[in-house]
Amino acid sequence: MKENDMKEILKTIEYLRALTEEGRKEMAHMWNYISTFGFYVFVCSFVGSLFNEWRVWFWALPVAFILSTGPSVGWFRSLFTWIPITGIVVALAYVLKNPMVFVLLVVALVALGFTFLYSKDEKRRMTRKFTLAPKIGVFWGILMGGVAVNIFALAHFYGVNQGALHAILWPFATGVGYLITGFFTSKEFAYLGIVTIFGVPIVFVVNPYWTFLLFGVIGLLIGIVGLRLKFSQAVVGED
Repeated sequence: MKENDMKEILKTIEYLRALTEEGRKEMAHMWNYISTFGFYVFVCSFVGSLFNEWRVWFWALPVAFILSTGPSVGWFRSLFTWIPITGIVVALAYVLKNPMVFVLLVVALVALGFTFLYSKDEKRRMTRKFTLAPKIGVFWGILMGGVAVNIFALAHFYGVNQGALHAILWPFATGVGYLITGFFTSKEFAYLGIVTIFGVPIVFVVNPYWTFLLFGVIGLLIGIVGLRLKFSQAVVGED
């Protein structure tokens, strides 16, 4: 074997090793997202159910974005991104009268925020086409944005119970997200996704009050599993 061929093989091995390490880091970031939003679901579900304060879902969302992106891109960059976007969203809430336009603009602003956060990361841009975590992140963004738009579209019809829409569609979409994530990552997410998809509507029929309590418990379990995977992967990386 020629010396040049050996060098090319060594370069390829080194590149694959770097790609594997980058994939491991991406998955660690994803566990951070999943655990943060799992605890977000837990807190908001219980606060809404116990104190009838459903606006917490809106006000706690910027905190969830900051906590989920800060460890990945840096706390200053995360705060610098989400605080101004939150200010714009609040201003839009007072100015706009059309809920559908408001939701679409919020989805666009969130997408813009994530684009800004990761646009400067040249290494991540080069490897994201080969790693799984960014694709799952895009899927979650489209899924949650889509269900928000659909809920507000259905709410325009006379006689539609908006409380029932939120109680059924948000957990259903989240369960689908957990299920798909579990197919490609950890089976615990798939199991909890199935419980969410089928368990929440059954509980809603039995007693609507318990719906978000179940959703909150599932969120807590998702958060715990996400943290376990994050720390276990960190230990593997150190080894």
